[in-house]
Amino acid sequence: MEPIPTMKTGIPAARGTLLPSGFGLISAGLFPAGSAQSTARPCVTPAFPALQLLHSAASLPCRLEAATAPATSDSYSDRASSRSSAYSRRENRLAALSSRAEEESNRDYKKLYESALSENQKLKSKLQEAQLELADIKSKLEKAAQQKQEKTSDRSSMLEMEKREKRALERKLSEMEEEMKNGPLRPVCCASLPSEEDPGGTASL
Repeated sequence: MEPIPTMKTGIPAARGTLLPSGFGLISAGLFPAGSAQSTARPCVTPAFPALQLLHSAASLPCRLEAATAPATSDSYSDRASSRSSAYSRRENRLAALSSRAEEESNRDYKKLYESALSENQKLKSKLQEAQLELADIKSKLEKAAQQKQEKTSDRSSMLEMEKREKRALERKLSEMEEEMKNGPLRPVCCASLPSEEDPGGTASL
């Protein structure tokens, strides 16, 4: 196999610099200084058709780097500013949503507090009414118990009096029966009866 010849002649610097191996030219002078392409990895132009495949494989990282690098510094700054503005808009939107949620939460808490306070007042008034009703019922029960006790005492006293009177009558009846059994009966004479002329009965004496 014959060796691949190399190029010995030079090429003007404006068009590129010749590689010593003869694989191709460095396209360093094709782009102005300071551009994105000039800062990228130098690309090699193949000098022979037989080395085209090798050059394609070798220049693949160069093409990828050139494709991913920004075209100018202005586009990079514009992209950064757009990202910053989008971030600031997002922060403002989140802050607005947070403040709105906080206001709604505070409003809900205020409504809940007012509702609880009103319910507490209603319960207090109902409790006072129930206490008054309980005191009234208690006084009525005490009064009824006192009246019942008085009635009971009056009834007991009346029963005791009736018992005493009954015992007295029974005692008197028993005494009268004893007198009738033991005492002699005196005959009643006409002389002993008072006359019309002597109503006092003095004539018999």
